Amino acid sequence: GVNVDFSNGDISMFQAEGQGVKLLLVNDGVNDTSSLKATGRTKSGNWWDWGCGMAIDLAKYVKPGKTYSVKCYLKCEKDATFTVRSKVNNGRFPNQVGPTLDVKAGTWTEYEGIFASPDTINGSIILYWDASVASDIYLDSLVIKETKVLDSTFKDKFSGIFGNVGTCNTYTQMRDNKLFTTTQYNSVTMENETKTQQLLNKEKI
Repeated sequence: GVNVDFSNGDISMFQAEGQGVKLLLVNDGVNDTSSLKATGRTKSGNWWDWGCGMAIDLAKYVKPGKTYSVKCYLKCEKDATFTVRSKVNNGRFPNQVGPTLDVKAGTWTEYEGIFASPDTINGSIILYWDASVASDIYLDSLVIKETKVLDSTFKDKFSGIFGNVGTCNTYTQMRDNKLFTTTQYNSVTMENETKTQQLLNKEKI
């Protein structure tokens, strides 16, 4: 897992994600005087890439096929919506981790989400923080630890009532996170693969 509040001045486990982004240790924290700042951000306008910010490679901090709670504090210099995303081996389409988080300008706000690690880890797992405006963003008090999502699964709880308890996944999500999906659900609808352009072989994915 990960437990870092930047009080020791070490930001070496983090990297900049996004063109022109730089990371700085600054004297502005939640419970102490230190946090991580991402500056030089630009808003691209893409749903999967608002401008990016700070990132961490989780490959050496998590185990395959496990679920992890992700907790931290986030701040932006303007009103913004934060999104946390992950991508495996620099994949084209990242996955959103947890809910989006609305923050008021200059206010530290707590974020909490769940991350499901890939079934096999043989490369990078980049977790990164992004915001809907091109202002500087801040991260502090990051804790990532293994957790159980539910005491009993959706499948166990509801299959006796509904029969099929389903979700939707892409091919890469099923390839990389089969354990999580098959533990929680007994029915899967493919996502991008059932779109018209794929069914008609107009766009290969």
